Amino acid sequence: FSVGWNLSKESFINKKNFFNNLVLRASWGRTGNDQIGNFDSRGLYGGASRIYNNGSAITPSQLGNPDLRWETREEVNLGLDFAFFKNRINGSIDVYDRRNKDLLLGRPIYSINGFTSVTQNLGEVQNKGIEFALNVDVVKTTNFRWQSRFNIAYVHNELKRLYDTIKILPANNSLQ
Repeated sequence: FSVGWNLSKESFINKKNFFNNLVLRASWGRTGNDQIGNFDSRGLYGGASRIYNNGSAITPSQLGNPDLRWETREEVNLGLDFAFFKNRINGSIDVYDRRNKDLLLGRPIYSINGFTSVTQNLGEVQNKGIEFALNVDVVKTTNFRWQSRFNIAYVHNELKRLYDTIKILPANNSLQ
């Protein structure tokens, strides 16, 4: 969902005759990703030979998790587009807050059962930031054009939630 307000069309801005373009924007959206494999939620079994007493058997090859769901990404964005001096100076400012929830991660489990992890929806990450872009036509003639562009961004990434109140992912995923 997004909405914009072209302030340069309003009489209280247009009277000044300073801005060629001034647009205030806001947007919100939610989407999911389908990074779950086709059979990640199912417990799988495979045939193996010489498992017990040199006989064949059907053994588990993957732990299932019927509660798996898509990761969810939700974002809020506020922005301002501007242009003045006959569009020779223009740019934009954006402020955003992006949250990724239900991250798909392999949660370590005790290896005594023959597996070292199980895929679960475990975490949440937040990215907040601001972006600024400025474009300037320094010289604009029929034979020569000199443009300068500048942009800068700041982003703050934060792990909001994981499993068992840990703050970082362990380097070794097996609990022996």
